[in-house]
Amino acid sequence: MAYTSDADERKAPPEVYIPIEVFIPIQEWEGYVVEVGPNDFIGRLLDVTRGDKSESEEVVIPLDELSEEDAANIGEGAIFRLVVGREVASTGEKTTTSRVVFRALPRVTEEDWEEGRKWAEEILRAFET
Repeated sequence: MAYTSDADERKAPPEVYIPIEVFIPIQEWEGYVVEVGPNDFIGRLLDVTRGDKSESEEVVIPLDELSEEDAANIGEGAIFRLVVGREVASTGEKTTTSRVVFRALPRVTEEDWEEGRKWAEEILRAFET
């Protein structure tokens, strides 16, 4: 017969996964990354919920709030949304939470910028005549 102590029997209960059925946004901002540090990043935000047309707020977000993929690929100028909302689980349980979502946009290259400059010059020339 094996000896077991009380400590052996007091194991942490297994984690239970409860599927989220609905995420209802309450407040939403759109922003871009200004600076990336070793543990967090700074973003400039505009309040989408209020209908702002320009950024008026700044936020510091810890990198551990991001998915591994987003944290590995984050860079200055990256566009993201910060959403505070209510999750409703299949059990009916409600939780208020936030999400940081980066847009999967292609990076703008120097060649893209040069092409844009040429296009803008052509448009300006058309207005000069």
